Amino acid sequence: MAPPPDQMSIVLDGDDDSSDGNAGVQAADGVYGADGGYLVDGNLTAAVDVLFGDVNGDGYVNLIDALLQRGRNGSDDIWADLNGDGVVNLLDALLLRGRNGTSLW
Repeated sequence: MAPPPDQMSIVLDGDDDSSDGNAGVQAADGVYGADGGYLVDGNLTAAVDVLFGDVNGDGYVNLIDALLQRGRNGSDDIWADLNGDGVVNLLDALLLRGRNGTSLW
């Protein structure tokens, strides 16, 4: 059974304040975000959208995902390998077919 579509948040505790029971990520220069700026309080929060079968990451499972997966047949592409056996093949295509039409929204 495929996992349900989900939107979750990941928080990286980057401060060196052990009073909260978590020493966090410690770095000599501090913790920096993707933009290169120092993170306020040393923490990072990121939203992650998860949709089983969404090969291209656009939030929908459709023909585009099937075509991308077909082009990766025989590879070990983690986004197209839906059953996680290490190779993209017909089994993955069948799983994707069953997810056609699903979306995050």
